Amino acid sequence: MAIQEVNELFSEEFDQSLDFLFEDGLSWYPWVGKNYANTGGGLLIVGESHYTCEQDEEQAHQGVERFMANRDYTREVVGQCPITRRWNNRLFDNIPKALVGPNNIEAEILWKELAFYNFVQRPMEYHYKERPSSEDFAQGWLVFLGVMKVLRPRTCVFIGVAASNSFNEVMSDLGIKHSKIKWSGRLNNIYLRSPVSIEYGGVSTRIVFIKHASSYFSWKNWHVYLQEEMPLHIAHLISISTSVTKASVDIENGVVPDGR
Repeated sequence: MAIQEVNELFSEEFDQSLDFLFEDGLSWYPWVGKNYANTGGGLLIVGESHYTCEQDEEQAHQGVERFMANRDYTREVVGQCPITRRWNNRLFDNIPKALVGPNNIEAEILWKELAFYNFVQRPMEYHYKERPSSEDFAQGWLVFLGVMKVLRPRTCVFIGVAASNSFNEVMSDLGIKHSKIKWSGRLNNIYLRSPVSIEYGGVSTRIVFIKHASSYFSWKNWHVYLQEEMPLHIAHLISISTSVTKASVDIENGVVPDGR
């Protein structure tokens, strides 16, 4: 798929409003699929952070500078990884499986429906396995509130539970109306965080936390969990995957869809 074709999969309609957030900690425009705003409120996927892949320390620092100078970096990552497959990443392999389960869905179809950005808005350096600090997560919630106000998602799925550890405290300190996270039970070797709701800027959003979708991630378990916690979104995505698969099979069998 050419770069121009990838550009046709995401929308820039929110960019003018997002521009104001660059003064308050946003570093990269979120990926916003063309159909995101037409899916009954929108599903926002929240990753954790970008990483530089360089092992050399000096090159890693240079990579950080390049990332920070490129406001389109998150969009480029989505375009180059899960859509065009120019490079592989386990997280982006597992996200579709967690959402649609065993159903096959073409990447360009799925990512037209979703918005995506990373919670931590500075790159981590892979060469020494850097992890976000407590300050990164606190700042991340401030940026999240701004992104939420602009994109107005009905549901957010956090890929990784680390940000949840500061949620109750930060929201209380900021005076944001919210339900409180509770820890109960285990799934796929982590403690479950209860879904929460948050109201800010005239937007009410439900947040669901799942395990980071990289290593030791059971997409089957999390698909069942997401079906229970956000059934309408999952049913919508599965219906798209089913209709696309059926259309492909019909064409292969020589059945031309009506009106074409």
